[in-house]
Amino acid sequence: MRRLAMFSAIVICILWTAPQSHSDQLKTGIMKSSPSPNQITSTPKPTPQVPDVKTAPGVTAPVPTKQGITAHLGQKATIAVKSPVQGTQHPAGKPLGIVWDRSTIPAAATVNILLVDKPGGTAKATIKAGAPNTGSFTSWIAPQQYTAAGNSWAIRIETADSKASGHSGVFSFQPAAPPMVGAQKTFDRSAIKIQIKQTLERKMNQIVAIHQFNPSTETRLKICQQQSKSFSDTLVQCLTTNSDPVNPPPGSPLDSFNKLTNAQLAQKCPDSLQQCLDKVLDEHVAWCKANACKSQSEALTAIEAECSQIEALLSQPPSLKKNTPPCPVLYQNYLKAREAVDNFECNIIIMGSFACIPSISHLMEAERDALKKLEDNGCL
Repeated sequence: MRRLAMFSAIVICILWTAPQSHSDQLKTGIMKSSPSPNQITSTPKPTPQVPDVKTAPGVTAPVPTKQGITAHLGQKATIAVKSPVQGTQHPAGKPLGIVWDRSTIPAAATVNILLVDKPGGTAKATIKAGAPNTGSFTSWIAPQQYTAAGNSWAIRIETADSKASGHSGVFSFQPAAPPMVGAQKTFDRSAIKIQIKQTLERKMNQIVAIHQFNPSTETRLKICQQQSKSFSDTLVQCLTTNSDPVNPPPGSPLDSFNKLTNAQLAQKCPDSLQQCLDKVLDEHVAWCKANACKSQSEALTAIEAECSQIEALLSQPPSLKKNTPPCPVLYQNYLKAREAVDNFECNIIIMGSFACIPSISHLMEAERDALKKLEDNGCL
């Protein structure tokens, strides 16, 4: 019995591990793949299909693009340009408002804005290349060459890849109004001459104020500033004499201004007469300095340069860069002459300020000579 039991166990093991037949495998697979009653199955959603659009012969059907633009096969997408509007006249010299529908192209795209002679025509100017797709551009002022009367234009907006474009309506520029002519504006010549005198007096006072004597603790600079004041007074006297509104020097800017006709005067001074007179008299003063008052102007320029040099020397004396003879001796002579000027004293109350000028001028001349010798010998 024991052996029989063992034999039965062996047979069972062999049958359990033996390969299944094809039919058994099929049955097993079906059982494994069949869902249990408790399992919930889901139905996959159908994939949307592009509808088959029927069109007439020779007409292409619209297809959706990546950007959401609806364009025809083989055709560019159209950008709607809302401004400028057809038939409008834009004032010359003012920024032109350009507006387009930004939704027809991607927000990150850039556009080229062009001025064309007509919708679909030739580009005459690039207003802005690579402009962001904001839907508007309002900072362009048309150059004068495009604002002449009789010319008409349109605006073209196109993407950088030229896959989308659009045109505005035809518009033109309204030329700027011409300056007023004599019949529209008159001038009181006697009042102008009075105004010229007042303006000239103000300008002469400005010249005097620039060279006004400014007391300094250093005597040399005081004297130089007094001389500068004297030269500036001489120049002002010359300028005033040669700026007579009634009889200015021939060929001067003031003479040319007086000879203008009423119509010419209106064109030269379309806005403010005072601003116009300021400009004319500035030109006249410059003309006098170069012609009628040339010597006085050059003398003032020279004394100003001398005062600047003295003022620079007041900070500290120039250093000696060459110690070989005769430089050391010349340098000591210069320092003594400089010290004499610094220590100069004059009783202005007893002698008067002008009585002191010859003495200090002599000392200053000695200092300049000592400095020149240093420069001539290459000591500084």
